Amino acid sequence: MNLPNKLTMLRIILVPVFIAIAFIGFPGWNYAAAVVFLIASITDSLDGNIARKRNIVTDFGKLVDPIADKMLTSAAMVVLVTWGALPAYMAIILIGRDLMINPLRSLAAKDGVAIAAKWSGKVKTLLQIIAYIAYLLDVRLVGDIVIWAALIITLYSVYEYIAPNVSIVKKHGLVKYASLFVDKIIIYGAIFILCQLHMLPLLLAFVIMAKDNIMSAFKTMAELYKVTIYTSIIDLLTQLLVIATLVVIIFWPAHSTILIWVSAIGCIVTVLSYAMRHMALLKRIMKS
Repeated sequence: MNLPNKLTMLRIILVPVFIAIAFIGFPGWNYAAAVVFLIASITDSLDGNIARKRNIVTDFGKLVDPIADKMLTSAAMVVLVTWGALPAYMAIILIGRDLMINPLRSLAAKDGVAIAAKWSGKVKTLLQIIAYIAYLLDVRLVGDIVIWAALIITLYSVYEYIAPNVSIVKKHGLVKYASLFVDKIIIYGAIFILCQLHMLPLLLAFVIMAKDNIMSAFKTMAELYKVTIYTSIIDLLTQLLVIATLVVIIFWPAHSTILIWVSAIGCIVTVLSYAMRHMALLKRIMKS
């Protein structure tokens, strides 16, 4: 494993550390979380630059890097929404952009087209990182200013990605395209609102998002290898279980404890089941 990939793996390892610090909530936890988040963000900048300069870009890096990025930013959103620093509606807008663009990349990959990263996505990510660190350091005025800038860039980013690729959406059908992200926006919206109301455990929110981030990146990479990843029964049952858990939390919170743990385990089992079913593809990616 080369240096860029090691940095990417370090970032993935730091994400649960970040979540654990927030979950434990010891005095001054936010400062410790800010340090971990900053280190993880630095690895995000370093791994890509090193890979390009040394010409050691690998498919493994292309698969794992976006997973690490999304896990880090979604973890920060969950923590900050739960803490009350980031409003739920802002988190929904920020993550909604990714939920709309990821399926577009996947559809484009089916046609053998790789959608390159745009400047707006990079600027949006940078502004998010600055805002999240400011919030964690409790400098909320700076965080508020920067997060609004991030929201504006986010809305423009949706246009910048979709406008030039409308033909891809038309080819596959607007209904099919929308079906790939509308349900996730609804589920994520419910997650952030429940986190803001302190009705959803931090760990479950993170596990649900981590599972979706991993599966989204894996399916997109699989399309580049001309391999179609079909939704499994386990995945479908887990999705239904997550929805049922959210409903129970809303209407019967006192009876949700068991479902919360079962949903978290279901998400983990789903990822492992896909990995086992497509082990040959994973080995090809890791060797590339």
